[in-house]
Amino acid sequence: MSGIRSFIQNELQDGRELYRNIRDLRNSIAHSTKPLKEILALSAQYTPKTGEALFRAICYILGYPDWQTVAHEAILREFPIRGEIQGILIGGDSASLGQDGQDPYLEIHHRLTGSRINEATEAVDYDGETTFTARFASNVSLKSPEIRFYGDSQTAGTMRGKTLRTANGKETQI
Repeated sequence: MSGIRSFIQNELQDGRELYRNIRDLRNSIAHSTKPLKEILALSAQYTPKTGEALFRAICYILGYPDWQTVAHEAILREFPIRGEIQGILIGGDSASLGQDGQDPYLEIHHRLTGSRINEATEAVDYDGETTFTARFASNVSLKSPEIRFYGDSQTAGTMRGKTLRTANGKETQI
C-alpha cells in the first residue's frame, strides 16, 4: 500500500479512523449519500484535519525531520476573501509616520464566524468578520479610508451588514 492512504493510516495518530472518516465524507459528497446539512457538519469537522494530514504528508515527502510538529495553522486558515485598505495619511513627515520612527502599519484579518445552508438556494452561506489594525505615530491619521473586498472566481455573494468599530469603541453602520 502506498500514497496518501498509507501515510495517513500508518504515520498519523489515529490515522486509520481519520482515513475512514475522510473517505466516507468524500463518498458522501461525490455520491450524494447524505443530506447536505449532515455533509456540512462533517465537512466542518474533517476539513481542518484533512488539510493538516495533507500538509504533513507534503512535509514528510520533502524530508522535513520535524514533519510531525511543524506549525501549520497559519497555512490552513485560508478564507475565501481578500481585503485591501487605501487612504491618505495626514500629519507627521515621511520619516515619522509610524510609531517610534517605524513605518506605518496596516494589517487586515478575516475570520469565519459561521456557516449554514441557505434553504432557498441550497448554497452554503458564510458569515465572517474582517478587522484591520492600523498603527501610526500619534500625530498621524488615516483619512478617507476605503476598504475593498475580493473573492476568488468561485466566490459569489453579498455583504449583508457593515459596521465600523474603532479602537475607542465608536460604532458606525456603513
